[in-house]
Amino acid sequence: MRKLAYSDWKISIKLSIMYMCFLVFSLSISLTIYAYISNQITIEKQVSLITQSLNSLETNIDNVITNVSNNSRIIIANNEIQQVIKEKSNTELVANQNRVSTALAEMVHSIPYVQSIYVFDHYGHRYGSDKHSLKSLKFESIEEASWYERAKDEKGYYIIEINADDIFWNGEAENTISLIRIINSTVTMKPIGTLMINISEEAFKSNYDEISSGYSPNILLLNENQKVIATEGDISKEIINEIFPKGLKDEKGSRIVSVNDSRYLFSYKVLSKYGWMAIMSIPIKELEREPYQVAIVVIIIMSGIFVMVSCLIMSHTITKPIERLVHSMKQMETGKFVKVDIKTGGDEVGELKNHYNDMVDEIEKLIKRIYAEQQFKRTAELRMLQEQVKPHFLYNTIDAMRFLAYSGRNDELCEALEAFGNYYRTSLSKGSEIISLEEEINIVKDYLYLQKMRYGETIQFTFEIEACVLPYTVPKLILQPLVENAIYHGIKPKQQPGHIAIRSRLEENYILLEVEDDGVGMAGEKIATIMNNKASFGLRGTFERLNIFFERRDLYRIESEEDRGTKITLYIPIGGSRE
Repeated sequence: MRKLAYSDWKISIKLSIMYMCFLVFSLSISLTIYAYISNQITIEKQVSLITQSLNSLETNIDNVITNVSNNSRIIIANNEIQQVIKEKSNTELVANQNRVSTALAEMVHSIPYVQSIYVFDHYGHRYGSDKHSLKSLKFESIEEASWYERAKDEKGYYIIEINADDIFWNGEAENTISLIRIINSTVTMKPIGTLMINISEEAFKSNYDEISSGYSPNILLLNENQKVIATEGDISKEIINEIFPKGLKDEKGSRIVSVNDSRYLFSYKVLSKYGWMAIMSIPIKELEREPYQVAIVVIIIMSGIFVMVSCLIMSHTITKPIERLVHSMKQMETGKFVKVDIKTGGDEVGELKNHYNDMVDEIEKLIKRIYAEQQFKRTAELRMLQEQVKPHFLYNTIDAMRFLAYSGRNDELCEALEAFGNYYRTSLSKGSEIISLEEEINIVKDYLYLQKMRYGETIQFTFEIEACVLPYTVPKLILQPLVENAIYHGIKPKQQPGHIAIRSRLEENYILLEVEDDGVGMAGEKIATIMNNKASFGLRGTFERLNIFFERRDLYRIESEEDRGTKITLYIPIGGSRE
């Protein structure tokens, strides 16, 4: 009975007499050290966090503007918009405005942070879509806008202007960020109009919560001319001018200053791509909310030293259960999450054992959840790459049919459209991401048929496909980008007729897909350039899709020599994929 009662005593009671003196001394030393270093450590940590936050803000802003820029290229390349704005006659102005406005409205409502899109031709006509209401110019021609000459000097590249929509009557009260670019004719490459996309200030404010680091920061975003783009909190341009009368000359930095009898940590960074300045401030008193974190570390270190001294004096009967518990827990180092099974009383050791066993249960659940999330992420990445391939192929195919249309080859254009329809009936595959190799071969045949209509006898091709591989399934659209690469990087630069061979056969546990051309070939440096060039997405995206789909990076090979042609081989694991 006596031994059982002793085992149930709290360890704090067993150690209290011996540990009390050590604890008082430990706390005194720890708090003294903490008072000296906690402020510096906290500020240094927050400077690092704020710097990361400003980097994240720069990335988010760049993503917003890049996305709008990409959409602006879609708009200016739209055939209908090109056709309407280059016509001088306004006999069908209302109908043209409705057609263009409908196309722009789809873009405006598909991008939450775009407030409005306007297109101006050189004849005083305005086309647009606005989430509020369409506005009228304050003057007769868009060429009178203060920023027009600057946009014109960019020769089709965009400029960013703050509140450029002040050219309208009844402009918005809030700040807007406008992306403006001259529209050039896709035929003559001469200017035929102007595009303005107005981005709401909320597009940038929505990023602030994501980078707040758990505090309530004040954020100010200025453009290269020190105009306010967006602001959050109490910080303003006037306060910055008062605090830093000589300006912020460095590209980035941090300092502590006093404002209205309160101390603030200010950090700033120049957004290099646009020349904008992002400034963030946090009250020092907020940084002092969590001093206990540093205090705990110091207290643990100091207390640990004295605990080691205490443990030398402790009874063997007190430390033995702890040693047995630690020995059992060390199994975690080998990756084995096994519950501890030792006999304990009702003291802290017993509670620790119970909490550890609960932790093992939670870790097993977490591992299962992480595995499921990784599977979901892998699927999402694969779908994203697949969706990128579709517009890539669509653009090249439409470009081929546009060539036929300009050439007046209407019969061939009809045949091309029929082949194009056959391609999409096959490639859609009822939403499936995998199709049979036979269907993939048919997609390539339709694609080559379209290309041959454009290039004629310049392109010759043969298929050497073993019948036994046709029923096997493969990821959709993995062969067409290879053929496209052979045409554009092999045959076309050769400026002479060329031949493309498409082969497939079984080899051990793989389906081999080969695309070989007798074009100009490539040196190793050029292969690396194509693989790293964002413009050559088809080939690079195909390899990346295979990497994600099969979770391997050894499923392709490129063999090429200058003036000797190129052969690309894909190794598709069979793995039970046969239908």
